Amino acid sequence: MSAKQSYLNNGGYEIIVATSQASINNIMEDYLSDPQLPSVTKYYVIGVDGEPELIDRGALMTRTSGIDPLSITSWDGSTSPDAAIECISNARFLCAFEAAIGLPPCYGDGPVPDIITLLPDYNPDDDPQVIFNLLCQKFIIVQATYTGSKITSYLNQSQGDNAWTFTSTVKLAGNDARDIPTALKRKLGALHENFSVQQFIIDLNTASLQTTPEISGVDKGSAVYNALNNVFINTYINSLKTKGDPVLNYMPIAKVAAPSNLDITSVRLYAWGFVGADNWPVANPTKEQKQLSTLNYYCATGPFGGPTPHIPSWNWLDNKADEADCDGVIAIRREIIGDFLTGLLAPLIQKNALVLAITGNDTSTWSATSSPSTNPLTWQHGSFHSPVMSTVYTHAVNDKYGWHGALGTLDLSTRLEASIDFLENKVIIKQHLVVFMDYAPVGIRRTANIFDKTRTDPYIIKVDDNGNLTMELGKPVALPTDDSVRIKNGERDVTDNIMAWIDNSVNKNFMDISLPLKNFVFPAGAVFSFKDPMFSDYQDLTVKITYSI
Repeated sequence: MSAKQSYLNNGGYEIIVATSQASINNIMEDYLSDPQLPSVTKYYVIGVDGEPELIDRGALMTRTSGIDPLSITSWDGSTSPDAAIECISNARFLCAFEAAIGLPPCYGDGPVPDIITLLPDYNPDDDPQVIFNLLCQKFIIVQATYTGSKITSYLNQSQGDNAWTFTSTVKLAGNDARDIPTALKRKLGALHENFSVQQFIIDLNTASLQTTPEISGVDKGSAVYNALNNVFINTYINSLKTKGDPVLNYMPIAKVAAPSNLDITSVRLYAWGFVGADNWPVANPTKEQKQLSTLNYYCATGPFGGPTPHIPSWNWLDNKADEADCDGVIAIRREIIGDFLTGLLAPLIQKNALVLAITGNDTSTWSATSSPSTNPLTWQHGSFHSPVMSTVYTHAVNDKYGWHGALGTLDLSTRLEASIDFLENKVIIKQHLVVFMDYAPVGIRRTANIFDKTRTDPYIIKVDDNGNLTMELGKPVALPTDDSVRIKNGERDVTDNIMAWIDNSVNKNFMDISLPLKNFVFPAGAVFSFKDPMFSDYQDLTVKITYSI
């Protein structure tokens, strides 16, 4: 399987940017490694109604004569309470927690469990969701236990070698970016007026707590446990918002799509699960298979009415080697890249679509001229296993000498067949140009292809780290015509003029194509670096991507 099996036409997709769960977790590790992330601290006392009541730290310190309950060690009640315990008991202190958002030190330099887990969903009406594990660099919980009005024990528990993980579900969303990365600003340059920049984020506003960790000494149903359930998630998320929602991607969105470019006009998000050997998503994926699942940005280059996502039959990344090599794949459907290249190639191939004209008045003076047709060539999409794009052009002229050609006739016709095809890492441009002559002076008739040449220009497709697509011309292959045809009429070489036109005009212009690709930039070019462009078995263009933000 893998990206080599990409077949976007099967789902009607135009462009997909796919990033692995592993790469998203790398982003989240960087996000949570920021030393400027905030701490969360909450204190509770017993209210007048006997229920937990949130209290400001300053007010609590006034009640406890400056003693912070978080600094008091555990006391099991088997000895007399010390002055600190007496102070917090008199203040009717109940519980507190302090959490410094970040990566738990217990992981050290080793692997960090997934912070984000994708939830594959192929329903177009659903908003994409992920499981978000809330991790803390520091976590302390304290709780006082009372019998009636008397304090009987005190618990001070810290996160140790086993990280305390709160699990929530969070939606993914796209919105207009306020702070655009400098690299993306440089890439858009003077084009910025034609684009808006959309950012795709983990939308912290939608977090919903799913599970609370089991903490030794903290009973389910206790005041501190309930406080964690009811308050911690919102406090944690609100504190994270001061840093901003984690951004997974930036995408320039064209306000008006340009017909000659691959400007993205809209994006939808879907998660794909890992696909097994039976070409169906694995029901119970392993940890490694979850790492290889992907978040997919379905990009459209025009008005977006679909498509409805189908259950994929391939993986973008197949194994750990793929995961180590890149963070995902960008794939462009064969027809989309074919249309784009045709827009660049058509004017260059157009010069070989010849409009013929016969000059002279008789068999001794006939010659020919030609000029490129001004009527645009009509290009057709090919089916699989045929050229991606192809066109055929024909034109014919004739002249007669004498009454209804009694003293001679000359017919000239041309046929141009051109095609664009994709194979491995090559774009293959093929042109076959034929000029046919039917010359019939008195008593003689000769017919011949006076020009018949096939030219194949293989371009090796490349992409630089900034997402600029380039092509390098390989070795062109030109099959020569048999230009030795000479038709004699007495002493006059009637075809010399015709052949001079072939040599000096048709053959001279039938050269290799210099393909300009200055305006092509892959989607999210400021977010990823790119390598290894390759056409899939179904001729989609695929490129490996690695996060560079």
